[in-house]
Amino acid sequence: MQLSAADKLSISPPHVFQIQEQGSDNLRQPEIIPDLTKLNDDFDTVLGALIPAFQQAQIGFWNGLDEDSQVSRMLWLEHTIKAALLENLPGQGLADDEKAAMYALLDGVFDSLAVEAIQVTLGTDGEARTVTLPDLLLITTSGTRNLVLQCKPCGSVHRHVDLPSFATALQRQLAQRYRFEALSWAHTPVIGRPFAFQARQLLNDILDDIGRLRLGGLATVDELERQLRQVSDPSAYFFDLPSQERTAPAVSPPRWLLNASAEDRYAYHTALLDLAASQGRSKGCTSLGDVEDIRDYAARRLRETLQTSYPDKAVHDPNKVRIRISQAIIGAATQGQSLFLYSVSLTDLAISRLRLEAGEVMSGMNFEDGSPVTDWLSIDQIRGLIHQVDIGGHYPSYLKDQVNTQPRRAERIRQHAREWRYALRFSTLKAKIERQLGEAASQAMLRFCQGMDNGVDLLRIAPLAFLCAPGASASDVAHGMFIIEIPASGSWVLYRPFYADRALQEFPNLELLMDAIRSRGELQESVLAWLDDDARPIYQNDGFKHPHLHPNITKLTHLLNVPVELLDSLLQRLRRPVQASFQAWTDDLDTHLFNARIDTMLLASASNSVSNAQEVRALVKEATWAIFNTVTQLWHGPMTTLLWLVVALSAAKEDVEALIKRSGDDKIVAAIDLLTNLALLLAHRPATPPANSEAAATLRFSGPAPKEESPAPALEQPQEKPWQAPVEAPQPTRVRVESWHDEQRLSNLSVQERQAMAQLQASQSLEGHAPLIKGRLRGLFNIAGRYYVKLGDDVYEVIETWNGMQIIGPEPSSSEWVSQWNGAPDGYHIVGRERQKGPWLTRWHGQWTLNLTLFGGMPRNRQSINAENRQRFDTLSATATANQQALNQMAPLMERSQVQLQAYDDLALEYSLAIDALPAHERATPPPALQLQMQALKAQRLRHLPEIRASALYLERQSMLLHGNIEVFKEMAEPRFSKFDTRAPNRRRYGNWYGAAIENDMLLCRRLLEQVDHQALSAQSIGLPRVPETAEQIQQYLDYRERVRDSSQASRRLLVVSQQTGPDPGGSTAGPQDRFSQ
Repeated sequence: MQLSAADKLSISPPHVFQIQEQGSDNLRQPEIIPDLTKLNDDFDTVLGALIPAFQQAQIGFWNGLDEDSQVSRMLWLEHTIKAALLENLPGQGLADDEKAAMYALLDGVFDSLAVEAIQVTLGTDGEARTVTLPDLLLITTSGTRNLVLQCKPCGSVHRHVDLPSFATALQRQLAQRYRFEALSWAHTPVIGRPFAFQARQLLNDILDDIGRLRLGGLATVDELERQLRQVSDPSAYFFDLPSQERTAPAVSPPRWLLNASAEDRYAYHTALLDLAASQGRSKGCTSLGDVEDIRDYAARRLRETLQTSYPDKAVHDPNKVRIRISQAIIGAATQGQSLFLYSVSLTDLAISRLRLEAGEVMSGMNFEDGSPVTDWLSIDQIRGLIHQVDIGGHYPSYLKDQVNTQPRRAERIRQHAREWRYALRFSTLKAKIERQLGEAASQAMLRFCQGMDNGVDLLRIAPLAFLCAPGASASDVAHGMFIIEIPASGSWVLYRPFYADRALQEFPNLELLMDAIRSRGELQESVLAWLDDDARPIYQNDGFKHPHLHPNITKLTHLLNVPVELLDSLLQRLRRPVQASFQAWTDDLDTHLFNARIDTMLLASASNSVSNAQEVRALVKEATWAIFNTVTQLWHGPMTTLLWLVVALSAAKEDVEALIKRSGDDKIVAAIDLLTNLALLLAHRPATPPANSEAAATLRFSGPAPKEESPAPALEQPQEKPWQAPVEAPQPTRVRVESWHDEQRLSNLSVQERQAMAQLQASQSLEGHAPLIKGRLRGLFNIAGRYYVKLGDDVYEVIETWNGMQIIGPEPSSSEWVSQWNGAPDGYHIVGRERQKGPWLTRWHGQWTLNLTLFGGMPRNRQSINAENRQRFDTLSATATANQQALNQMAPLMERSQVQLQAYDDLALEYSLAIDALPAHERATPPPALQLQMQALKAQRLRHLPEIRASALYLERQSMLLHGNIEVFKEMAEPRFSKFDTRAPNRRRYGNWYGAAIENDMLLCRRLLEQVDHQALSAQSIGLPRVPETAEQIQQYLDYRERVRDSSQASRRLLVVSQQTGPDPGGSTAGPQDRFSQ
């Protein structure tokens, strides 16, 4: 923008804005109109900072939080990359060990897996550019072979035999996009989460592309916006795989999950992605997957017993034989009559047994299809068969033998630890959504679940156990239930894994937890159901308030020789409300949890035995199915910890029949697809198509040129070199630390950092003001339209930026008008009076805390950007001057070469014009006169061959200088340099330079072609013997080899010249995917 003195400013067109209107006395009150020419320099400064400002806007956007889910967009991109790999991995034809390595990467298990970053250095035109790719390199071994896998952000995986073959393939990949002369590469271990590294590097590539984008020649703001929009679009990195039609999940999430907040839905999305990765790595194996559940065990034992007892009979499938259960009607007139109750399979009846106290009897049998059983099998045989197999008596021994066998037991414990944590994680998310858990408690439990250590600093876990009397020597355990102490919140949580509706309940203290158990209701009934049989009578019938200690002891007082009154008095003193016995597992937590699971299964199986069949409750049966995984016959692996999904799949067998019929790896893939689709369904909002689709813009970049259509030159094998740490430009001093953890507070900062924070404190008092309680700004104080946060005892003002909430310092009062003349602040934004910016804030445990881990660094101010642009412009000017001086030095050489070859060039031009004048059919056999002229021209060329070669060398040197100046003036034409270019505008019009380069290169092509005589080479090769013997023949071979070598070198140089002479004088074009960045 170039404003002149004639330009006028209008705030309300067409009226001209006046700082002061002219009064009646022109001398005392003259008209004052702003001189807009003085804004030109300021506008140029703003224009020069446009690209850095857009880069900082990108940094702010990706570091910021999504408005709905309150999740960092960087984290969203990380999870998108992970989901892309999960979704695309099964269809890439990888071997089993290769897929195992990829699923280990997805599941975060790197025990024998090296995850490396890739860095390449591309050399072209005498320059080298080092680039860190957003790809991952996985290196591991499988048996005797090495595995080398390259993983791209889009989920594409390429396998290689070894590192040299990978380097060759990488060279081919980059050669599809760029022209370069040499390539070297390096790799180094990735620190931190691999997909977070890919997300950061992908965005670093975008920032680098933005910095290399050429804006010279753009005429409108719309063009500029379209270019910036396209170059900053990360979707270009996800185009390497064919588009796949996304199908809806086979089942829908439950209503409570669909109605959850965006923040809770995203947390569930993250957990589902982790579960899908674990499902793939486990291949459907679980801690007890190879142990028959009680139903499979019962069916097998029934078949074996039938086969042994009746070897000559056809054995029926016990799962398909249905037994009719009826209730006997007691009375003289109704003898032998019964009332039908329900039908059950023979397998289930062998497990649950008849309720004899309720009068249940077997009244008949039939097959699953309804046809009666009329052959040899009778009711009496069924009754004897059930007593003979005695599932409740034999299954516990079978289970103990299976789970105690080494070395499988150690693996079972590790697998169960992950399964238990996944179950707790999903229960925690559900409880948080249903407001059954507080923020601090849920965050602590989720952190525990996502780490595989014991986490004693986060949670203290113990079985739910009771002391029936003060000072009792042993406690009574409610199997399958746990008490969790959460130090972060000071609360206690009751965890019942097999009760999906109320798996977690939080209490402020342990006494209130016990009060809930002492009260009659579903909770008390569930606890009673999982007590040992000998302990249950103590707590039944209001026993949690008044335990029934030794209920039959009064019948034995005569044996103790103790008066009944004294014994009752002693027992009454002990009959106090039952207290919890909290003995936390501090060591080897995983083993304790596994043993607790086995004890629960033993209790459940024993509760169906011959001795205590009458104790079976419907509630116990319902939870028992979850314990034995009897509803997971079709689905296996860690996904079975998600009870609502397992139940939904079991209830919708017809809808998922196509998936169920799969076997082996296909079923695993189906499970992973289901979990991934559910995760994506929860995380992504419906896409809104753009109102107007626009064609892709043509982007121009500085730096290395993209690959041309011509074939790439042959390249040497890439060399592996040491990793080069990135060199960062010095940044303005800001408040920052190198490493920040969520538990850090202001007191953990260094002295210098605390002093810097003190300068940012606000003088506003928060007394009498309450923080906001709803919305994304909850916890902040809103005072007169400004927001404040309290960190410790200090108050800071905050503003909302793309990065989130950022601390901002107090308003400066150093202007002369305010400090010396006591004037009121004018409110104008004047350079040098900006408020100081501090660190960003993040929400942790519902509280606002400092967050100094944002990617991208702190933004630079305009002064530093202006100085950087000035330095770069001076460098370009110096380069252009040096190139011009070199061209001036070349001028005498070019003139002398022209004089030496003038006669030859005239003869060549005369012959060329004569040939062109002939009809097309006569050019192959020209007239004798022209043939003599051609022979003379060939003789001239042979005589002047040294001068022709020297001329080609001069032209190549001149071509390099001309193209160097073209690149210099291209960059100098960028808007950010406009305020520094004080010369004539035609300096930036580099079309003349491009024309001179084309003319130079055309002459260079001619000089190189004149060095190659293919006809002479062909004629010389005809007379060569196959095996030279004489000295003369050997010399002929040597002469021929030298001419072939010269011809080959000239052809390669000709290829280079033809590639650098393109049709676009504005520069090479490259789309958003046709580039590389650092």
